[in-house]
Amino acid sequence: MSTPLRKLQTRLSQERAMSVADFMDFALTDPDAGYYTTTQPLGTRGDFTTSPEISPLFGEIVAARIIHAWQELGCPSPFILMELGPGRGTLMADVLRVGRRVAGFSEAARVRLVEKSPVLRAAQNEALEPFTTPAWFETIEDALLDANLPLFLLANEFFDALPIRQFEMTSNDWRERGVALDDEGRLAWCHLPPTNIPMLPHADHGTIKEFSPGVHTHLHLIFGHLARFGGCAFICDYGYVQGWGDTLQGVKNHAYCDVLRHAGSCDISAHVDFGAMELIARTYPTLTHAFTTQGAFLKENHIDVRVQQLLTRAQDKEALLAGRNRLVDEDAMGKLFKVFFVQSPLMEPTP
Repeated sequence: MSTPLRKLQTRLSQERAMSVADFMDFALTDPDAGYYTTTQPLGTRGDFTTSPEISPLFGEIVAARIIHAWQELGCPSPFILMELGPGRGTLMADVLRVGRRVAGFSEAARVRLVEKSPVLRAAQNEALEPFTTPAWFETIEDALLDANLPLFLLANEFFDALPIRQFEMTSNDWRERGVALDDEGRLAWCHLPPTNIPMLPHADHGTIKEFSPGVHTHLHLIFGHLARFGGCAFICDYGYVQGWGDTLQGVKNHAYCDVLRHAGSCDISAHVDFGAMELIARTYPTLTHAFTTQGAFLKENHIDVRVQQLLTRAQDKEALLAGRNRLVDEDAMGKLFKVFFVQSPLMEPTP
């Protein structure tokens, strides 16, 4: 049995049960046994591959959009260039590489990364060494503390990994789902005592509703900062506008797996509620926001023009086109992944 599972069993033998949110938090970020804190999850040798790793086209298009927003806001200097969950640093490296071509952008950028994993921090440091020395923070609260500057934020496949609470409609009422030990000492799903249940409409038996407190907290921090100091946020993830159901999933070796069996040794994520994200953005009247699919975003920001430019000198044209198609096509990542782009006017800091 793996160390994470043993540690979980020990904790559950004492606590009897934990919420899905606490289970995700432990399985992903426990200092000794968490998946992200002890593993290099990305790439062909890892368990999954993100858009920046598939093709530099993704990073180039995102960089161009971020730089354009910076220019629209009057090229503020200095400004914070922040990424949440930067993986191996590939996306930030692409943004800084493109930014070198734009007068004043790189010089004005103060790069901050929100990352807990020492394994990934080392990879990020290596990727960004040709461009800058970033500052690392464990939480977005710390990263924004005393940061009274415009914020230009990247969050690619970050919100899907924030812990979720799950509620299931039983024969009588809503109950929160959790994890406990079965009679043989294995992890199993359970229902927690009926306390702290949010107001939910009646639904069919077995219906599941998910809610991520962390997503709401992060968004208010980000949008509140943008409303006060200006900037923009690029958020890309897989998710839905509105919906119900169990979206919790585990991925190991580029295939879906049982999250209970592989806790601590697999990626665990859940679909992001972009409908709730838009409702939060609307509470900040100075912000403008746009929601679209990843494929539409990349097309609107001229990925195909860039592909045609690169084809004239590409050594591997098939690989270039394959990367483009995987990012854009609806039957690949183009429709499942969504983009939420938020922008605010540049505002003077409050004394």
